[in-house]
Amino acid sequence: METVGESIPLTKPSPYAKCWWSKELNIKCKAVHKLGRIAKKRAERQLNPIHKMYQIARNKFTESIKRVKENHWKGWLEELTLTEAWSFHRYAANNPTNQIHTRIKTLQDLNAENGVLIIEGLK
Repeated sequence: METVGESIPLTKPSPYAKCWWSKELNIKCKAVHKLGRIAKKRAERQLNPIHKMYQIARNKFTESIKRVKENHWKGWLEELTLTEAWSFHRYAANNPTNQIHTRIKTLQDLNAENGVLIIEGLK
């Protein structure tokens, strides 16, 4: 076993991986895609209730993605150290390609005894 541990390199997470994605979202995604396939097979029957079920499931899945992303972003900002503030500044100061989805709002540190640290954050 020591030889295996020494000769096989450990895998590194992809820099393109979605760090906010979870197994729960994976299960919901599969369920939504399954409903989508069934709805597509029955596309000629618009009164079939599967279309409404698919629409509701798709909207709930989209909302859960938004909620998970927002929670991940807030968690990242709460764990932000002073040295990582420059990384955040790079995110916030970039010229966005899509102006609609990159609105910035001001977040304040709750520790007012040591002074208020104002940080720009995503809306």
